Amino acid sequence: MKRFKLLITFLVLVIVFLSVIQVVVSNRLSTTGPLFSKIEEETNFYKKENLLLSEQFLTASSLNNIALEAKALGFVEGKTKFVTASLPLALRQ
Repeated sequence: MKRFKLLITFLVLVIVFLSVIQVVVSNRLSTTGPLFSKIEEETNFYKKENLLLSEQFLTASSLNNIALEAKALGFVEGKTKFVTASLPLALRQ
């Protein structure tokens, strides 16, 4: 019977201890909640900025845009051929 009372007392103390820890942790999390929301807002802002910048980069580096910029700067399109005629790979005998 004494063992049973000791076990019950131990379990009650463990429950009280864990309850106190839960209150402390909840209190700390509740004070850092606004900080977490601010960090999340900043993260979302930077994700949107990255998306916009990548779209601008892709637009600026597109071949059509580069061709228009080259034309505006006075470059001309080269019409020369590098290969004049194709030679047969092997001669038939």
